[in-house]
Amino acid sequence: MNDKNTQNICGFVLPNTAQLSVLQAVEVLQCSVQHVYNLIAAGDLAANRIAKAGKTERRLVPGESIAGFIRRRTTGADGVDFSASENVHGLRLPAGALLAAWQVADFLNCSVQHIHDLIDAEELAATNIAVFTSAHKRPLIHRAALIHFINERAEGAY
Repeated sequence: MNDKNTQNICGFVLPNTAQLSVLQAVEVLQCSVQHVYNLIAAGDLAANRIAKAGKTERRLVPGESIAGFIRRRTTGADGVDFSASENVHGLRLPAGALLAAWQVADFLNCSVQHIHDLIDAEELAATNIAVFTSAHKRPLIHRAALIHFINERAEGAY
């Protein structure tokens, strides 16, 4: 859903607000609360501390910080229409708007490493939401990016 209250950034739907709660950031990035705090600690996301009571603190993440994070971390998005969601070629696409690499690998009947290779070659658009200090990648592939990939590979095949 994309209306005046939301914005679509590379397939991620963000509320059209200046500040997002950590829980809203979790919903947008489809990750854990701890992961959002790790991104903040690593400097990948900006945040404003608005309260601290004992060990509990409350932060707000600027909407532009999340939008910028998504733009910086999305590769291979040229030509992808992130509003596309139709089922192409009668295939049973995985459910959901944002897909993990293992879901796409399972769907394409290949290895997760092959999916990472396609992403690295920018043949498959994805957004890496991993904390850069970690050794692993954590790509999310928008359903529209998978549709675009299939259409690019299937062109002329019929």
